[in-house]
Amino acid sequence: AETERGRLAAIIAHAPVGIVIAEAPSGRIVRGNAMVERILRHPVLHSPDTGAYDEWVAFHPDGRRVEAREYPLARALAERRPVGPLEFLYQKGDGSRGWVQISGAPIRDSQGEVVAALAVLEDIDADKRAAQEREHLLRAIEVERLRLREVFEKAPAFMAVLRGPEHVFELVNPSFFQLVGHREILGRPVHQALPEVEGQGFFELLDRVYRSGEPFFGQEMPVRLQREPGAPREERNVDFVYQPMRDAEGRVTGLIAHGVDVTDQVRARRALEETSRAKSDFLATMSHELRTPLNALLGYLDLLDLEIAGQLSRAQRDQVARSRTAALHLLQTIEEILTFSRIETGGEQPRYAPVDLGLLVREAAALLEPLAREKGLAYQVEVPPAPLVLRTDAAKLRQVLLNLLSNAVKFTDRGEVRLRLQASPADAGACLQVCDTGIGIAPEALPRIFEPFWQVEQSTARRVGGTGLGLSVVRRLATLLGGEIRVQSEPGRGSCFEVELRVES
Repeated sequence: AETERGRLAAIIAHAPVGIVIAEAPSGRIVRGNAMVERILRHPVLHSPDTGAYDEWVAFHPDGRRVEAREYPLARALAERRPVGPLEFLYQKGDGSRGWVQISGAPIRDSQGEVVAALAVLEDIDADKRAAQEREHLLRAIEVERLRLREVFEKAPAFMAVLRGPEHVFELVNPSFFQLVGHREILGRPVHQALPEVEGQGFFELLDRVYRSGEPFFGQEMPVRLQREPGAPREERNVDFVYQPMRDAEGRVTGLIAHGVDVTDQVRARRALEETSRAKSDFLATMSHELRTPLNALLGYLDLLDLEIAGQLSRAQRDQVARSRTAALHLLQTIEEILTFSRIETGGEQPRYAPVDLGLLVREAAALLEPLAREKGLAYQVEVPPAPLVLRTDAAKLRQVLLNLLSNAVKFTDRGEVRLRLQASPADAGACLQVCDTGIGIAPEALPRIFEPFWQVEQSTARRVGGTGLGLSVVRRLATLLGGEIRVQSEPGRGSCFEVELRVES
């Protein structure tokens, strides 16, 4: 018997779980192993003669404190049957709390009488907290899944999930159903679900993305769909992405189709472009019709000035000169409209050739010098002493200069107009500057000065005339020649326009 008790004591001492024994009927704890103390972090037996489970402090999962009679050890003694296992949040001796699982069972003598009870304790804190963390993560995942599902269902963009090399529709949102005509497509391969798309290149794109694993981005791509049974095919335009889906090993298992139906936007843009072309064609036609009789008028004025039909008096010569100036102004306005129309319709293309910029600048400046002198303005032209040759379109560059000089003279009542030509750094091109001391431009107006038909003076009583196309034509021609235009201005102190020309490659 002594040997058996020794073996029993050794088993209890080295057991991988906590073991507590209480005698019956008092419930006094008479034995506990070291594992119990490691789990509970305080002594089980305070002295050889004392120790009871009512010294333990624990809580039920719902937060209620565990009463002494509720512990499995006490219940095993009172109810004379096994109890548990039950889980408790135990208040440990070091002040921390941890989850403990306790089971209780009665111990009987040879006559079957309950003489003691046994409690087995297991530290389940790590497992319990891991389970709680998993549960928390699962709840968070479910919330996120529901949120994504709501986004998927309510998104204005169409979305579809296709599985496998056959591209079987697995998931489709309402916007996709609306695009394809609300037909039955779930569970069907794309070539069966959308047979009318055969030959339009989309099936081949799906195969390519699936094989390569590289996404595809399409913009305004036309697709012809039969949106109702028996109806003719309807062309729609879509912006979309085919994005591969991968498994944990990185293998492509399917595709996500995501995009928007931009048919209405494409149609609206095309209608606007058609309207713009019609407007430009109308302007070009009318300008040609106006220019023909105007050229004839200028010819007759020249004949009068040459006195072919007879000698003119001083008053008559002045009238002819004024008529010719007015006709030339009208012709310049018509030329602006024609140039603008050709640029808008893509009919204006540069014709590059080597151009002596110094000579071109002097010729253009000479045409506006009389008007500047008539207004009493100082008129300065600065060009490099050495020839500066650049491949460009001489006619278009001359028009840029004439428009800028005309504006400078037109909006300057006193002071000066200055035209400067200089080479750009590192022989990258040339720079033209037209500066004046005129009325200037307000900062809030600067972003709009290159818009068609916009003028600094917007009222009907403005001091100078014009179509408002001059600067718009200047910017478009400068861009067409591979350059750019910049402006600096201050109200009341003048403006400075700078055209940067690059070497044509």
